[in-house]
Amino acid sequence: MRSVALGTAVSGARKKYRRITTAALAVAGALAASLLLSPPAVADVLVADIPVGTAPHALAVGQFGDDKVYVATDSGVSIIEKGTHKVTTVDVGGVPQDLAEHHGRIYVSVSAGAGQPGTVVLISALTGQVARTYPIGVDPRQVVVNETTGSIYVSFKTGVMVLQVGLPDETVTVTLPETPKDMAYSPRDYNLYVAHGNSVTVIDKNTNAPTTIDLGVPVERVAAGHVGGNVFATTASQSNSSVVAIDGFTHAVSTVVETFRKLGDIFTDGNSLLNVAVSDGANGGSVMVFDVESKTKVAEVRTNGESGNMAGLRGQNKVFVPNLAGGVTIIDYYFATSTVRTGINPVAAAVDMDNRKAYIANKGSNTVTIIDANIPAPVKNDFNGDRKTDVLARDAGGLLWLYPGNGAGGWLPKVQVGSGWNVMTALIAPGDFNGDGTSDVLARDGAGALWLYPGDGAGGWLPRKQVGAGWSVMTAIAAAGDFNGDGKVDVLARDGSGLLWLYPGNGSGGWLSRVQVGSGWTGMSAIMGVGDFNGDGTADVVSRDGAGTLWLYPGNGFGGWLAPRKTGSGWNVMNTLVGPGDFSGDGKADILARDSAGVLWLYSGSGGPAWPIPTKIGQGWEGMTVIL
Repeated sequence: MRSVALGTAVSGARKKYRRITTAALAVAGALAASLLLSPPAVADVLVADIPVGTAPHALAVGQFGDDKVYVATDSGVSIIEKGTHKVTTVDVGGVPQDLAEHHGRIYVSVSAGAGQPGTVVLISALTGQVARTYPIGVDPRQVVVNETTGSIYVSFKTGVMVLQVGLPDETVTVTLPETPKDMAYSPRDYNLYVAHGNSVTVIDKNTNAPTTIDLGVPVERVAAGHVGGNVFATTASQSNSSVVAIDGFTHAVSTVVETFRKLGDIFTDGNSLLNVAVSDGANGGSVMVFDVESKTKVAEVRTNGESGNMAGLRGQNKVFVPNLAGGVTIIDYYFATSTVRTGINPVAAAVDMDNRKAYIANKGSNTVTIIDANIPAPVKNDFNGDRKTDVLARDAGGLLWLYPGNGAGGWLPKVQVGSGWNVMTALIAPGDFNGDGTSDVLARDGAGALWLYPGDGAGGWLPRKQVGAGWSVMTAIAAAGDFNGDGKVDVLARDGSGLLWLYPGNGSGGWLSRVQVGSGWTGMSAIMGVGDFNGDGTADVVSRDGAGTLWLYPGNGFGGWLAPRKTGSGWNVMNTLVGPGDFSGDGKADILARDSAGVLWLYSGSGGPAWPIPTKIGQGWEGMTVIL
């Protein structure tokens, strides 16, 4: 059996999980020194994975009635119709590098090959065909639209070409001493900012005259927002990295933060928040969030490794962060987070402001993932309908108790929600098994019958329904979450010979055909589904072997496994392990563990490689025969 590794069950250690929230975004900077627990994220829901051309790497979304999404791939520009998801691919005479949409026109920078001059291709949204081609210099790269003047900026090896659309069209070339690394249009002064070498050059919106600001160290990325009049840049020297603010009117430079960490993409939400991606190597990554007016850090959100190009719903403070290792992390205005599954190697995001959908380019699987920001994902163990994770426990007398979570790692008063449950030999909380939007319970009785107890969303139950027979041959049953990536919750079960079976749910209280997903699992003393524990958007499984070693089996989102990882030792002191979902309210899946003394410990997941330090959240739990 393959194995995985995770963290050590150190019962005495504690870690304070603190997150910053704001009562209103206008006072985000004033609250930068306050550390408050925020509400759980309202997670967005995956709609579809759409096959497109080879290695998609950039996107542009049609706005204001344009019902298409444009994807730069190595095999051309793939055009997705928003409603039907029908895909057509346009040959642009080379490899598209980047693209941007403006008023029904799509401008694509196209490379003809190493050392060869490239082009800018205009595709009409009306016809879906190439309407015009403009020559440009060698190595064309980024495309940016000036939303005020309508000018199109295209970077290439020795500068920036400015395409001024009109009758006739005009082109102006601004030569730079180094190759541009990044460009940003400022909606405050309407100028273009170009990062190159140790400088940021400002290209005037009217005259195209360049003004260079020397920062003295290599500049990596630039971004600009509507608030504060500042343009932000990231720099990287041999000793450290920094985020600096450039006054859009005086060009004065001030430092926002200095760090020894590697900085990546930088994005403003169009309002008051600045998002800066950070890579921590083997320890994963994060996004630092700053208030643009006060230039103070107000939050830091963990991600699953390095980040691709971010995008957000402007003015609505929701940012989509592609994790190159898998999944997209979604940061909402409470700085709570969630992660949604994507295809392989997501590298870029774009948003549809009209329909509040996000599109993620997956370079490794040749797909685009569509995420609906309007639909809240269900909370796995929310039995009373308050969108907070709860815990169920059965005592020795067969009474079933609901321990409502408060959304911050604590409890509201417990409530009895059943009796006579001691006839059941196994209980799991799979989530919403019958598709009615509420959390359910599956229970096996002494005869091997499997029963569905549908939750009523208010802490009670609808009439039970038998959903299986012959389950007495199973030595372990675990709630797997959406293990095969079809949007419906599944169940894992181990039989007496150590085979592990996936029972895919059909989303309406029944089953699809079971599939064997493992063998040699007889040595595991505990198997549990923990949701998306490693922050890549897919459901994972944790198991404990006979020696007390804990293993993480990351799901691949399609009913299989990534390489397992050993994550801890000494876990045989724990007699119960539970994966309730996000109990601490930080948008990350957690683990609850009860030790032999009856103490209940919370391992609040980090959403990345780091293993959490436990926090004691209860005692006297030794009287409970089942916790779920």
